[in-house]
Amino acid sequence: MRVLIADDSRVMRKLILKSLKENGFSIEDCVEAENGEDAWSKIQAAPFDLAILDIHMPRLNGEALLTRVRAEPSHRDLPIVIVSSESSAARLESLLDQRAGFIHKPWTDEDFHTQVQRALDPRRDRR
Repeated sequence: MRVLIADDSRVMRKLILKSLKENGFSIEDCVEAENGEDAWSKIQAAPFDLAILDIHMPRLNGEALLTRVRAEPSHRDLPIVIVSSESSAARLESLLDQRAGFIHKPWTDEDFHTQVQRALDPRRDRR
């Protein structure tokens, strides 16, 4: 599986990759991005099987990047999971409306696995 991990914290990117591997996901290629614009450039350059995005990133936040990806026909079905310590009801509803999973920091292994697996499920709603 080819994964994009976008987070302005290098430590958090490494922790997400570690959690993917520890939860049994086979990672063939992991591409990292420090900000939303860098992530967008990488999404446009090559296909990914999954993107995991932080909400608070410089240059383009995770929510704006999600909206941009969903608006682009060639990328709109990319499975995306948002990772954040913020989880207001309005934010969660907005993310779900855009077919994104959500993992609350700090996460449990069970929640991490469930959210990533749900995002990768080909039967998920693709509106």
